Amino acid sequence: MIILSYMSYEIYKKNICSNCGRIGHESKYCHEPITSYGIINIRIVDEIHEHVFLRERFSTLANTYYKIISKKYPSIKCYISNNINLIKNNQNFKLDNYMIPYDNDHHIHRFCFYKDKIMFQMVSRKFSLGYIEFMRGKYDISDVKSIINLFEQMTENEINNIRISDFDDILYDFINRKNEPKEIVLNRIYEGRYSIEYCEAKVKFNMLLKPSDDNNVPWGLNFYTKIKPRWKKPEWGFPKGRREKKTEENLVCACREFEEETGYKKDDYSILNKIEPIEEKLIGTNGINYKHIYYLALDNLNNDNKITEYDTFEIGDIRWFTYHEAMSHIRPYHHDKQRILTKVYLFILNYLIEYGNDFFN
Repeated sequence: MIILSYMSYEIYKKNICSNCGRIGHESKYCHEPITSYGIINIRIVDEIHEHVFLRERFSTLANTYYKIISKKYPSIKCYISNNINLIKNNQNFKLDNYMIPYDNDHHIHRFCFYKDKIMFQMVSRKFSLGYIEFMRGKYDISDVKSIINLFEQMTENEINNIRISDFDDILYDFINRKNEPKEIVLNRIYEGRYSIEYCEAKVKFNMLLKPSDDNNVPWGLNFYTKIKPRWKKPEWGFPKGRREKKTEENLVCACREFEEETGYKKDDYSILNKIEPIEEKLIGTNGINYKHIYYLALDNLNNDNKITEYDTFEIGDIRWFTYHEAMSHIRPYHHDKQRILTKVYLFILNYLIEYGNDFFN
């Protein structure tokens, strides 16, 4: 009986999709966009503690945590709030405020006071998406247009690195997380889970070193590394990531990725779990559909506190931005990211205008 139960559980686990979380298919057969989960962490810059009543209004009072251990970083113990399931009558707030109230002078005064006090925490990736796709070999070697697009997304330093280094040196720099010897790192990669992917990427790289019509490679690295990038630095966004295992809950995944990437601990932020998560949909430069699901959180740290223990392997920088600063750091083709940032901003701003502390009288 115990063996049967165990086998049933294993069959159940196998039929859970690690992408969409539904039962009945595996991720390689999933028709949903590639899905990631993350957190949009906000901070109210003030001296009268608006964050207190925001937390009380949009977060359940009951607050329990359970511990999970990250596979990527075993030293990190994430304490994830499970109070997302404690909302009574499922009365969630939706981020659907597009208009700012201007009913009276009082509202206008509050708008002027609060408009630049709502801050958003954003992260910059250490490597550009174009560089990551190139290093993983996610391109057709004969498709000149798509390769040019990848190089235009890179930074000057990344292009120069490709110009002067061989593939193994670049790969070592790309994946060396613990400053281990080069031979150990490369052996683990070429014999590990992603060995086929990186072996194919190396073959493509070497073919680009010696372009030939016989190999259907019209242009080589000597051509591509002369392309001028569109951007000086990797793009900015919100902390996010994919499920680490099939049974990982959406919110658990979002919190784990947020804590891994930012170095935050369980008491450093509060999930505003009465507000429904918001979705960002986009089509990547590789033509693949992606979906990012974000939960809102309220920062609990002191305004002067600087985060230094973040994931420096994946994250290049972490900063706080006003709404307008954040918009300027989002690349212009990411319309959906601009949309969700605006929806969050207007929702919080409207609430502060309507219900903020009455300090103008």
